[in-house]
Amino acid sequence: MTTTAGDRFGVARRLLTVVLCFLAVGGCTSMSGDLADLESRVTDLGFRDVVAWQRDENDRTIVTVEAYTTVPRAYERSDIEKIAEVVWDTYPHEFDVVELALNGYLADTLPADDLLDLFGPRAVQPTSSTDSGIVAVIVTLSVFVLLMGLIVTFLVLALRRLERKRREHASQYGAPPYPGYWWPPHQ
Repeated sequence: MTTTAGDRFGVARRLLTVVLCFLAVGGCTSMSGDLADLESRVTDLGFRDVVAWQRDENDRTIVTVEAYTTVPRAYERSDIEKIAEVVWDTYPHEFDVVELALNGYLADTLPADDLLDLFGPRAVQPTSSTDSGIVAVIVTLSVFVLLMGLIVTFLVLALRRLERKRREHASQYGAPPYPGYWWPPHQ
């Protein structure tokens, strides 16, 4: 079975779609991986069903951690402080506010200044969310441009090869009598 140029373009389109999907997912993995690590550390403190996310709201970056105590009970101030300290000391991105929800209720909202007063300087050097976002965009665009260059190079070489084969057939059998005529004739 021979492959036509149309089939190659279809393969190239499918390949490009898959690559773009991987790039889109890859740009999001840094922060989601850090949030997953944060969830794991809070779970290690003895909480369950931990979910963490980050959002920007009114020019403030808010990190929210929702967790449940292992035994159904009212949460205590020490629970809030344990989770807040883990966020403060281990989450590697800048934030302005930490919201803590325990057992389905908003337990406390702590600004970064209050966390600094409670726990002192952060143990981890935070990166700006915008900085990591810009780096992710630059890396994604660079990989995209590189892949597009490779695909275009592949297509140009494939088309040149097809043209060379067409010329060889034309010189061997002569030109077909009219366009679309099956050529070379079967013998």
